[in-house]
Amino acid sequence: MTEPLRAEDAALVLIDHQNISMTFIRTGSPDIAKANNIALAKTAVALGMPSIWTSASEDENKDWWMEGLEEVDPKAYANRIKRTGIVDS
Repeated sequence: MTEPLRAEDAALVLIDHQNISMTFIRTGSPDIAKANNIALAKTAVALGMPSIWTSASEDENKDWWMEGLEEVDPKAYANRIKRTGIVDS
């Protein structure tokens, strides 16, 4: 029997939720993706889940972070991992 998932055994990882990254979405609306990610972040905060966020090339991208996320979890925003270079998945 499988044990149920628990918030304390999980984490939310947001990778490069920057305005420029949202322009690469081709499977749906960037506005819907933004709303969904804000909802995920709010859920993680409500459940007490840790959140790990990353950003890429912050110094080169002004107006870079997706609006609304910083206000949802200021601690995750302040502790974000700032990467340099380009990610090629």
